[in-house]
Amino acid sequence: MITRAAIARAPGAPLEIVRLRLADPGAHEALVEIKAAAICAADAFSRSGADPEGVFPILLGHEGVGVVRAIGRQVRTLRIGDHVLLSPPAECRACAYCLHPKTNLCQAVRGLPRNARRVGVSEAFQTLDGAPIHRRSPASSFANFTVAPEATLLRIRDDAPFEMVCAMGCEACASLGGLFRPDRVRPGARCVIFGFGPSGPALIDALRGAGALSVICVAADPQARARARDAGACAALAPDPDRRSGGGVGGGIAGLGLAGEVASLTEGRVDYTFETTGRVAAMRDALEIARAGWGETLIVAVAPAIDAKPGAALEGRAWSASALGAPHEGTAPRPEATRLIDWMMEGTLSLDDARTHPLPLDRVNEGFDLLRDDADLRPILVY
Repeated sequence: MITRAAIARAPGAPLEIVRLRLADPGAHEALVEIKAAAICAADAFSRSGADPEGVFPILLGHEGVGVVRAIGRQVRTLRIGDHVLLSPPAECRACAYCLHPKTNLCQAVRGLPRNARRVGVSEAFQTLDGAPIHRRSPASSFANFTVAPEATLLRIRDDAPFEMVCAMGCEACASLGGLFRPDRVRPGARCVIFGFGPSGPALIDALRGAGALSVICVAADPQARARARDAGACAALAPDPDRRSGGGVGGGIAGLGLAGEVASLTEGRVDYTFETTGRVAAMRDALEIARAGWGETLIVAVAPAIDAKPGAALEGRAWSASALGAPHEGTAPRPEATRLIDWMMEGTLSLDDARTHPLPLDRVNEGFDLLRDDADLRPILVY
């Protein structure tokens, strides 16, 4: 079949809307009509050329939701007409990683070449003259139709709005998944969130629900800080570079560095920090602001490098990075994404901010521009 798609032909180049040939699904794959897709900082990272796994021309998009239109002969968990979430972390439920209680790093498609013919990942996309198109992930959601492995497709309830749940497979679970373990955040904890994206209000709600005594937000954008205060953050501060440039006016105490102000607000004790921006400086700040002796930092965003002083870890701080919340603690895509969607539909979890700036596929480059200007936004492509 022929489908429309947005591809990047070279690093940093604007995406082009083209017509591609899409192969039939393989034995372990399904054909999905994409209904909505989120534009993520990880897509911008791959588009920039900094991603060592990025190969051009490339079809981006790793967050999305759609409807199954065809299935391969060995697909067992999906039926035509199912609504599915496209999840970057696969879950085959058969490999050693899926069967281990301490990780979600399924090996079904992880670490394979982008177009590998293995475990149901086929060379699905080609130009009209037969040239291969590389894929940022098996989802490839910046297209009207995609072919993806069964292990990366999560069947969801039919009444969940596409625009609301399209980022659930990565962004929302990455922000909230690390909290699912009951003892992740102890009652009385003081927490700091770096960045305030669409899942920010839900993250504050989750921390409060876990018994956090205080939640502080650090965000470069004044509007993001305002959203954080509205969502219940006890303080919303500007990062240090913004303070030096004058951007911190209204975001903190003049002349006082970020670490100093956080210390003044928390009696020098920050138990947990969450880094969601993908900025190297923010990752370092998140680690160093955490309390020596027991502070924990969870990194849930992609960055080209990590820069930190070894002494920060030697003083007893714990620093972990994760895909979908907590790969070292058993946050699995299927049950946790399903739980989040149920909470949203029941009204106990608000993701109203998760559908910022809905755009058609033809305006995908506007979405990347919005993301560049404010990393806390989540532009949505609606098909």
